[in-house]
Amino acid sequence: TRHRDSAPTPHTAERYVQPNDTMKNTLISFLTLLLIQISCTHSIESEQNLNSAFFNLLDSSNYTSIDFRELPIEEWDKMIVLTPYTNAKELRHKIKIKIPREIKDIGMQYRDDISLILFVQGKEVIDYFTCPCTIDFSKINQLKGHKFEDSKFMVEEKNYKTASGEPLYILK
Repeated sequence: TRHRDSAPTPHTAERYVQPNDTMKNTLISFLTLLLIQISCTHSIESEQNLNSAFFNLLDSSNYTSIDFRELPIEEWDKMIVLTPYTNAKELRHKIKIKIPREIKDIGMQYRDDISLILFVQGKEVIDYFTCPCTIDFSKINQLKGHKFEDSKFMVEEKNYKTASGEPLYILK
């Protein structure tokens, strides 16, 4: 047996795990996955915060107008709206904007229940949120985008309701 104060011998050193390349690679892979998960969680929280802020602004105006400049987004120069069934790849081809994977994964080209509002700085999407189709963006120019200074819209309630009985509002 080895005493605490004695030096390790080759026999006792074998009992201790020595890190090898496989263990290092496994640890690096695990840390990378953890980092990806944290960054995705941050994006989801950011989207939920913007969605709440959007509806708070609508509530404060009594659903008569919305000014996207009042949303808590650092700096953006263009707002682009993707309505149902719009393929996000169109942005890459028409306006040369890089679309992050998390936005592609929403699958707007297959969805009819949401619109996707993107905030762009230069050629990069810096923030976004989804909005249920109770808010109709079809009357505003979607793929061309709206500059920061031109991002205030009137909101009009329609006389008809959605299939689920909710009021329908159109941005103009």
